[in-house]
Amino acid sequence: MKLRTKGLLAVASLAIAALWALLGVMHVLAQPATPATAGSLIGLVYDPVTRTEYVAHIDPVTGAAAPIGPGYALCCDVVGLDAALDSAGGRLLAVLSTLGDATPRLYAFDIATGVASASEPLTTSAGVNFLVVDPATSEVLALVFESAANRMRLVQVDPASGAFSPRGAGLANCCSVTTLDAALDAANDRLFAAMRPLDSITPTLYTIDIGTGSLLTATELAPFVSVNYMVFDDDAGVLRALVYDEQSGAERLATIDPATGAINMTGEGAAGCCNLLPTDATLDTGNGWLTLPLIGQGNAPFLFSFGLNTGAVVHQPPLSNQAIHYVKFYTSPPPPVLVLQKAAPEAVAPGAVIEYNLTVDNQGGSAAADGVVRDVLPTGAVLLSASAGAVLEPTTHTQGATLHWSLGALAVNAQRGMSFTVRGPAALVNTDYRVTASGGVQAVGRRPVVTLVGEEISAVDAVIGVTATTAITAAGGDLSVVVPPGAVTSTTSARVVASSRPAGNSGFSDLTFNIVLTDAGGSPLLKLVQPLTITIGYDDESWQTAGVAQESDLTLTQWQAGAWIPLLPCAGCLQDTVGNRFVVVVNQPGLYALSGDFRVHLPSVSRDR
Repeated sequence: MKLRTKGLLAVASLAIAALWALLGVMHVLAQPATPATAGSLIGLVYDPVTRTEYVAHIDPVTGAAAPIGPGYALCCDVVGLDAALDSAGGRLLAVLSTLGDATPRLYAFDIATGVASASEPLTTSAGVNFLVVDPATSEVLALVFESAANRMRLVQVDPASGAFSPRGAGLANCCSVTTLDAALDAANDRLFAAMRPLDSITPTLYTIDIGTGSLLTATELAPFVSVNYMVFDDDAGVLRALVYDEQSGAERLATIDPATGAINMTGEGAAGCCNLLPTDATLDTGNGWLTLPLIGQGNAPFLFSFGLNTGAVVHQPPLSNQAIHYVKFYTSPPPPVLVLQKAAPEAVAPGAVIEYNLTVDNQGGSAAADGVVRDVLPTGAVLLSASAGAVLEPTTHTQGATLHWSLGALAVNAQRGMSFTVRGPAALVNTDYRVTASGGVQAVGRRPVVTLVGEEISAVDAVIGVTATTAITAAGGDLSVVVPPGAVTSTTSARVVASSRPAGNSGFSDLTFNIVLTDAGGSPLLKLVQPLTITIGYDDESWQTAGVAQESDLTLTQWQAGAWIPLLPCAGCLQDTVGNRFVVVVNQPGLYALSGDFRVHLPSVSRDR
């Protein structure tokens, strides 16, 4: 049997309520809340005794339903033809109406808690036929019939206000609905719906672009076959359907070619079956089933599961005590994956304002809750300003204080930005920044953000090969970095930034430089297989003019864990006072400085004691 309905479903809820009454549907027994787990069948279940709509976990083998949470009281009459699963948001969405009130609303049932909420009334001049959620954006989309214009149109539905935002001009002179659900091919931004033009009896497969709402194709379907339910198999990349084969009198599993309209049926299906229920079908690709409620023998509801490979009925438990409106196979989405990036100028002139910019992206499969960004001011920095929402603790505006931004929820593919400005007398190194969210989700800044403060700023880029020696010269020839063969395991990008002679220093810093190595994947390389050799030249006039007592007070230091650490003495290292040069052998990139009078605090080269 095939259910046919006009696009405008003004009387659908009354017909559906009557259908359930005729079936002698009993109430669902009260059970403790059972959270949905990964790979579980969930559905909307109506309890006529308590007059409550629940989201429930459903056993596809036994048909037993276990309610999740309190549900929604005095609800609901079914209005839309199908429900939509928002896996990323953990919600099951359906267009329903409160008992005794025909006003359609978009209801959202939380899959974890069972708590439900309803939108403001939907636009009443349009009948909502199909409902889907775009997994890439979590946008709720619907095909609605606008009776005044005799057209079917794709709209975005606001889950809170119920407002429709049309996409495109819609399909003119369209359509009578012939299936009970639509199928979303999210990877290709396509929505499939089997419908009839208003002036034709020929069933047609419409393919609609969900981004623009425009019609991509309209393909006539094969005769003598009624397409009742459709789902898109993302794993196999095929459009699957449950069809009624009028020639064999059986409900059969099939695939549909959207380009030709060809319907290829699999197996013998369920003979002498079935009368349709106002529900939808769902795919369990893990078990290889298509599952949905149907009216089977004895005019009673059953939960049918058809094998995708064989087309045979693999399970058929009775549903005599349950009114299951919609079913969806819920696979817990991948967790949120937060990516934190931070940028600052590589070098600035003394006294210049330094601006830090942070961005947080959620590149995972579900929303992140209660996001918080924390950034500790680097040593030597004085905070000048911060973007909206920033909280400083303690309120000292100097090193060690922490800036906090509360992000709240961060949806899939959402991005947030924040910034702050500081001023510092010398090289600033920021290494302590992170974002955290509920459930232990976090991203910790991996790359030290270094800004040199000084004059005569220079930068050199190079590519380090695996088998050849690479020599990098910077700072007007005063700095040489030699990377031997075998120091890296793959082609690596190198950048050396140097600044000379910062102004206003009471000590002496002839050269500060930062060596940054990045692998082919864009990740920082923090250690070399073979050490590199750094040679730094200097002139006597510089340290003598600065008041350094003797040449032996010069030293080469590296920034490590918040402090400048002298490198000499070390194996293979030397200070050549005749040739005015330092040579050090190290296996780490990073920030280095040639300094004098190291035993006294140097404002030009910040360090912790």
